[in-house]
This record gives sequence, structure tokens and C-alpha cells, in this order.
Amino acid sequence: SSAANLYVYSFHLKAGSTSSDMAQRDSECTTLRNHGNALPANTRFLYCGDYNIQSSTENSYQILIQSQADNDGRAFDPINMPGSWNNNATFAPIHTQSTRTVALGDGGATGGMDDRFDFMLASSALLGTEGLSYIPATYDCFGQDGQHFNLDLNSPPTIPEGAAMAEALRNCSDHMPLFMEVQLPAKVSAVASLNFGTVIVGAVASQSLTVTNSAIAPADELSYTLSAPAGFTAPGGGFTENAGGGSNMHTIGMATVTAGNKAGNLTINSDDVDFPAK
Repeated sequence: SSAANLYVYSFHLKAGSTSSDMAQRDSECTTLRNHGNALPANTRFLYCGDYNIQSSTENSYQILIQSQADNDGRAFDPINMPGSWNNNATFAPIHTQSTRTVALGDGGATGGMDDRFDFMLASSALLGTEGLSYIPATYDCFGQDGQHFNLDLNSPPTIPEGAAMAEALRNCSDHMPLFMEVQLPAKVSAVASLNFGTVIVGAVASQSLTVTNSAIAPADELSYTLSAPAGFTAPGGGFTENAGGGSNMHTIGMATVTAGNKAGNLTINSDDVDFPAK
């Protein structure tokens, strides 16, 4: 299903603060937004990269997050932290550049941790709560403890990930790595058929149906209902099952007031995007 697709756009916008630099970023983000707007409605996507911007008011950034006539490509900041990020201690916990104050011979920028250049902006569909979606509070800058404003990452205090990791991050790049967790859609699983066998007229006839959410955690909870065919019964109401949480058992009944062969299709209607009616 297209509802299980994730589009990731990776890019590096023009660096610099001259009017020419900003104009080029505007052009680059316009191209990117046009690609996003061309996607189907409710597409899950991420705009990832080094934006090289210092403030959320910069026009290139606004092009990606603003409301337009076509909002299919509109993106949002998962942590919702707008502002003037450059050299602003208020935003120290989310700065992503630079990991060093001195040149290391690799062409990387210096200056210490004082810029939020790197972003993962997400579509509204990805920021929803159902199906393939962002898990709240998992967006983070790996190694960032908010205690290294305008400092080298390996300077005191030592980051929670340890001194060796601080040294590795500093030497690897002038930018910090971002990450976020995304849950998978729910996935319904059940046996293909139930066999009641031979039953005496008027006797009680039932079989157990096991319904499982077979998606690998982290994943959306499976929400479903059961619809029994004529001559059979199934529990009413809605049910949920967490990924990796075991399974639900349901009693399916068969009418035995008359003799004859009984058969039919029971339907599990769920939020499994591939098999909404199993």
C-alpha cells in the first residue's frame, strides 16, 4: 500500500549569508517544495539535510513549511522549535554544528556548537498517530547534551555517550547526526480457515479465532472489528492488539438449528494498510 511508503529527500543547501546565497537557497527549496507538492495527498515524507540557515524566518525555510495552494509538500518541524538559532544559547540543546573550535584539516567549519543547520522536517501524515508515523519525543541530535555552547564537543562536561564517542563525533564531522524513530503500520495475522467438523443438530458449535498484530515493534496498534457471515456469530465491538503483545482469542459460533453444510467468509476489518479487509 502507498500508505506504507516513506519518501526521504536528502540535500545540502547553499552555504553562506549573502543575498546571492539566500537567493540560491530559495531556488533550491522551491524545487524541493514543488517535488513535495507533486506527491499524492497524505504521503509520508522527510526533508533531511544541511539547510545552512540561521533562523526560521529565512525565506528558504518558510517555503518548505508555509501553507500554499497545494499543501501536499508542506513540512513541519517535529520538535516545533522556531527562532533565531545562530549563536543563541537558548537553543544550545538542539544545535547541530560545529563540533569543533579549531580546524582539523578536513575542511569542516569551526566555531563550536552554535548553529542549528541540520533538520528532518516531516509531512503532516508522518506526524500523525496512526499507521506509519513519527514516534513523539524521539527526534534527537545524537551526542548533544546542551552543555557545549560554543565549545568543542569533546570538552568538559563529558557527553552522556562517553568521551570516546565525543572524540569520534568531533573528528568525524563538523555536523552532528540527527535521528528519529518511526513506527510501522499494523499488520493483521490470522489463520486462513476454521473447521467446525461434524456437529449434531442443536448442539453448541464454536471455534477459537486468534488475531495477531504481526508487525515488528515499534509499530502501530492493530485496531479491528469482526464481521461474521450468515449462520455464524462473532464478538461485536472493536478490538486492539499491540505489536509484539501476544494475540487476541475470539469465539466464533455456528448455528446448528438445521442440518446441512455450513460455510462462509468471516471478515477482519482493520487498519492494516495492506489488508484492511482480511
